[in-house]
Amino acid sequence: MAYWDMTFGELWRHKTRTALTAFGLILAIAAIVSLGSISEGINSLVMEQLKLAAGFITVSPVASESFGPPSTTVTIDTEIVSDIEAIDGVKEVARQLMVLDPQNNYFMVGVEFDKLESARVANIDFVDGDWPDSGTMEVVFGNQQAQLSGVSVGDDLKINNEDFTVAGILEMTNGFMDYGIITSYETLSEVFDKKDEATMLLVEPFDIGDAKRIANEINEVSDLVQALTPEQAVQRAEEAVNQIRALTLVIGIVASIVASIGIINTMIMTVMERKRELGIMKALGAERFIILRIVFQDAIVIAIIGGTIGMLFGILGTEALNTAMAEFPVAKVTPELAGISFIYGIILSILASLYPAYQAVIVNPVEAMRQE
Repeated sequence: MAYWDMTFGELWRHKTRTALTAFGLILAIAAIVSLGSISEGINSLVMEQLKLAAGFITVSPVASESFGPPSTTVTIDTEIVSDIEAIDGVKEVARQLMVLDPQNNYFMVGVEFDKLESARVANIDFVDGDWPDSGTMEVVFGNQQAQLSGVSVGDDLKINNEDFTVAGILEMTNGFMDYGIITSYETLSEVFDKKDEATMLLVEPFDIGDAKRIANEINEVSDLVQALTPEQAVQRAEEAVNQIRALTLVIGIVASIVASIGIINTMIMTVMERKRELGIMKALGAERFIILRIVFQDAIVIAIIGGTIGMLFGILGTEALNTAMAEFPVAKVTPELAGISFIYGIILSILASLYPAYQAVIVNPVEAMRQE
């Protein structure tokens, strides 16, 4: 207990320096938690989105090739649908239209309800209600959007100055659909004056083994669209997520280097200031383990303070980001991420203290006791 008293006493005597050192670690851990949660959130959303599209060839405008909430500004001329349907092996082509309602900031998705099996929403369960009929002024709310909007089945609302009725509320999917509002393609295209336009086409082949050939033929039909097989879609998604993770890693490394420099500087100053004290302890028979323990205890306390506050700041920052992006919260803090970040902070502090600890161990007792 006496050694811990020495540690807390030393850190308290130099509380400004301790706070500044911990601040560097706080920034590093907060950055890792925040960026890591964004990476995890995007990965989760994208993979859930791809699960819904499993077994289908996705056709999107070339300019909107990305993974995330699909573009609502770049569309496909649906005249291409007849050309795709004429390709050998194509069972069905389902149009989807995605529009951002400026009146309520709703993310609207129009699907062809008579082609539900090809609209990648057929297997989603309902909390309440059911799918509406095609062409009706009815909508289905994603689970999270229903909670944000405070609506229930049977409620009336205005979308783009048109009257709609809530026909159903979906179960959680952990994907973008949770924050969307679904209505029939025919209704959405008419209300938003986007007839003969689609944001995405979902092509269902008779045999999934023909997907690659069909996708290649679709790409030959027009240079303005890109068709991806399920395997290609997963590969593109993984590449995008890996790029985000790489960026997170680089920022985390830079933040860690800055924090390490602060810890090394603080620990060296602590060793220099306590050189006489350490020399006396060695002269009285203190073993190297005791000297190392004193230095590492300082580092561990700073790590616990910085790691805890940094983890909390990271979580709060993530929640603030999700609140600001209520329509599409992209960050997801997991217990594993928070725990690993905290442990990383402790390991980083210990590693940064190795050189100062070495300096403490090699202190010459005679020279140290001569120091004023």
